[in-house]
Order: sequence, then structure tokens, then C-alpha cells
Amino acid sequence: MKIRTEAKIGIIVIATIVLVIWGINYLKGKNILKRTDVYYAVYDNAKGLEFAAPVFINGYKVGLINRFFFDETDLNRIIVAIVVDKQYQIPKGSVAKIISADIMSSKAIEIELSRSEQYHVYGDTLASLTEPDMISELRSGLEPLLNNVGQAVIKMDSLLANINEVFDDEGVTSLQASLDNLKRVSTELRLQLSSGGDLTRSFSHLEKVTSTLSNNRENLNTALSNLASVSDTLKQANIKAGIDNLNLASEELHTLLSDIRSGEGTLGQLAVNDSLYNKLVDVSVNLDLLLRDLREHPKRYVHFSIFGKKDKN
Repeated sequence: MKIRTEAKIGIIVIATIVLVIWGINYLKGKNILKRTDVYYAVYDNAKGLEFAAPVFINGYKVGLINRFFFDETDLNRIIVAIVVDKQYQIPKGSVAKIISADIMSSKAIEIELSRSEQYHVYGDTLASLTEPDMISELRSGLEPLLNNVGQAVIKMDSLLANINEVFDDEGVTSLQASLDNLKRVSTELRLQLSSGGDLTRSFSHLEKVTSTLSNNRENLNTALSNLASVSDTLKQANIKAGIDNLNLASEELHTLLSDIRSGEGTLGQLAVNDSLYNKLVDVSVNLDLLLRDLREHPKRYVHFSIFGKKDKN
């Protein structure tokens, strides 16, 4: 059977139209030869996500971005249509995250699957998340470093200003004078050490003293032992009891003197009572007269006779 030319032309036209339709849909992210499901994700910022960008699950491409459109109630919300091959079921609670697909920061969507046993159906909205891109991460990492560099530059500027102040004409003169003094002291010290001056003699005397102490180490140990023995003896002596007795005697003496000042007791009466003093003086005078008369006329008071005869005066 011979196919007519018109039929051939018609078949070619129809095939061309089918290929064109398929190509247009493929470019739109649709593959009319495969069964697919459409899901949606809402983002505040699309982060450069483009039409027909790939959709991955665990790094494996399972679909494409079909289209973008704004939320009619809020222009700050961008709705992304995600076309996924129907054979890949997406559990509920999964997250559609915008990621960097390559080093050139081309964007794609990675679906992070949950462990739920329930699955999304055609037209469901997935939870969304945006992964920081390399530039944002680099910026966030460099920002503290840049701040530290800025502070370091400020401190360096202040340091250089201080150095400039130090190394002005007056500062250089002072620094040179200090170096000259240091050089002179170093020279004098070297001369002292090399010529046997006072410093050398001092070191020599110190060495002799050290040698003497070393030679008399046993004597020093004995003296220290004796000193320790004396210290132990003083420690064992009842010094505290002696001090307590001395304090007690002092208190008693204070009490006695207080009684005397107040006229209590014989000594107190004698100290404050003139009549008692006068009587004692009279007694003393009469006693003195009696003793004098006894010396001058002993016979008046003492009678002695071998034969018992009484003498009369």
C-alpha cells in the first residue's frame, strides 16, 4: 500500500506540532510524557531561584521548578510551584529548602524528607526554608573579623601617633641622653669589675663571709641547737603562773595603798589621823625618858641581894 504524499505531509506536521508542544512544556518544567505531582512552597525571598531549576531529594534530581507567582494577599510572599515525578512520594512534614546547587551559587530546591508515614497529595504546600548562600556565610564570618581589623587599625593609628610624639626632636634627645647614661654606667661597671674596684672587693668580702659561714657550719648548728634548747626551757617554765602571781601581788598592794589613803587599818589611821600620830610621839618620848632614867638609876627598878636584904634608896 502506497502512502500518498498528502498523508506523509500531515504526519510530519502532526509530529512537529507534538514535538513543539512537548518542547515548550519541557522548557516550562513539564514533561508531558511523565506523570507528575505539583506541590507549592512559600518563600519571603526567592534568593535567585530560576524557572526550571532542579529539585533534589538526597542529591538526586526528582523534578523541576514549574513557575513563580506572588501571593495575592501579600506581595512579600513568593509562591513556587514544584513539579515532582509521581513515583516519588513526599512525607508530610518534609521541608523544601533553597540551596546553592554549585560553586557559581546557582539555586535549586532540596526536599528534606521527614519520617512521617503520611504523605502529601497533589497541590499541598510544603514547609519552606532558605539555606544561607556562600556569600552570606562569608559575609557573616568576615564581619567580626573586619570589626576586629577596624579596631586594630584604630589602635595602630593611636600607637603610631604616640610613637611620633616620642620620636619628635625632644623625645629623640631624651632617648639619646638615656642611651648615653646607660652606656656610661655599663662602662663604669666593666671598669669596676676589671680593675678590682670597690665592687670587686665587695664581692671578695662576700665570698670570704660565705666561706667562713661554710667552715663554721657545725658551730652554727650547735649554737642554733642551744638556742632551741633555751627556747624550749623558757617554753616549759611556768612563766605565766609567775606573771599571774605578780599581777595578784600588784592588785593586793594597790588595795593596801587604797586602804591606807582611806584611813582604814592601823597604817591608814597613822597616815591620816594626827592624834594617833601625836600619841605615838608622846609614847616614844616617855619611853625614851624611862630608858634614860633606867640607865641613870637602875636600882630604882632592879633589886638584887645575895642575902635577901632590900636596899632602900
